[in-house]
Amino acid sequence: MSDIILNKRDLNVVVNQIYKNAPRGFEPTTSAMLKFYLDIGKPMSHHTHHDDAVKVAPDSYKVVLENDAVRVLEVRIKQGAKAEMHSHPRSVAICLNDQRLKFTFPNGKTEKADLERGQTVWLDGLSHAVQNVGTEDVSSVVVELKK
Repeated sequence: MSDIILNKRDLNVVVNQIYKNAPRGFEPTTSAMLKFYLDIGKPMSHHTHHDDAVKVAPDSYKVVLENDAVRVLEVRIKQGAKAEMHSHPRSVAICLNDQRLKFTFPNGKTEKADLERGQTVWLDGLSHAVQNVGTEDVSSVVVELKK
């Protein structure tokens, strides 16, 4: 696997594009992507709030940009690794490689998702644990909205 590195200029372009569109109702780019969020992933107001991803799994989540509007996380989850239960506010997730993930929600339900490089999805605030059950390390960017 070759590493995909985004510099701060590239991240700013991504963040500006996403944030510009978000207030008007940012939509997922694929209907199949993470369909379970519609079924069993509820907004955080319906869940017990859990700790921040960066605190829970600092080896997997790293803050690469933060301001008063957004926090951008670089996500790298090693093959077989798991990030324990944590919470995200409203966010956009961008897959930088093909990945297979297993999500566990506070209600105990689990779902597996096969994601492709370049897929982007809107996520309402939620709590979950995530495990990399794929054949290579996961690489993603998560843009968390603060407003």
